[in-house]
Amino acid sequence: MLAGEKIIAEKITQLSDNASSIPRLGIPPYEWWSESLHGIAANGPGVSFSNGPVQSATMFSQVLLTAASFNGTLWYSIARATAVEARAMYNVGQAGLTFWAPNGLQGEDLSASSSGGLMLSACCKHFIGYDLENWTGIERYSFNAVITEQDAQDTYVPPFQSCIQDAKASCLMCSYNEVAGIPACAMGSVFKKIRKFYNCYIIILSGNKVEKLCDLCNITVNKNAVFGDSSALAPGGVRIGAPAMTSRSLVEKDFEQIAELLHQAVNFCLKKLFI
Repeated sequence: MLAGEKIIAEKITQLSDNASSIPRLGIPPYEWWSESLHGIAANGPGVSFSNGPVQSATMFSQVLLTAASFNGTLWYSIARATAVEARAMYNVGQAGLTFWAPNGLQGEDLSASSSGGLMLSACCKHFIGYDLENWTGIERYSFNAVITEQDAQDTYVPPFQSCIQDAKASCLMCSYNEVAGIPACAMGSVFKKIRKFYNCYIIILSGNKVEKLCDLCNITVNKNAVFGDSSALAPGGVRIGAPAMTSRSLVEKDFEQIAELLHQAVNFCLKKLFI
């Protein structure tokens, strides 16, 4: 309903990590990007430790150290404590409710990656084939993962499926690499199936320095996927059903290509924010 009341200029302001307010519709500003890998972190712009009564948060051990305990109950307790602190910060206006933490928690043990409940809007990342970094000169930003269908179903898909179906996470974040020559964030047919069967949203990274950006409502233009002018590919995320548009690299003429898709994209974002 709200998406239908917006004009195009207003819709555009909703499609980045820092969504602007729309006073006439009663929509407040919202920052989607917050981090909570092993406690509430300050490197996500959605969290502020200087603008309110909460001046700090509990910082737990690095996840590899936590994994070394082999104590699943401890992992759950840490996650719950982090969620309680995040909720408290949200209640006093110092944080949002969308927090990122990689799926490879607990020592990269994929079977232990999912949680037992949802107090925040949890996002599982990075999907998919994202497990190679600085090996014989290969980086995750330029790696082409050649994965067989059997390997995908046996190894790579199950932890994300469990994350959504069992732990009730609300979204997935795609990875920087390619899969069989296709940028992971451009696998439209895969994302549509995920949203249809798992009722899950897809989060897309974006920008020239993708490792520095984490916009909930952004289209990905991977470093390895685009040569030369990347603006022509930017609307792809909206077309494949991701609630996405980059706020950092699109120019005005790009918006004309996707004006008819803005309603759908904004609707996805508003559902995540208000439902």
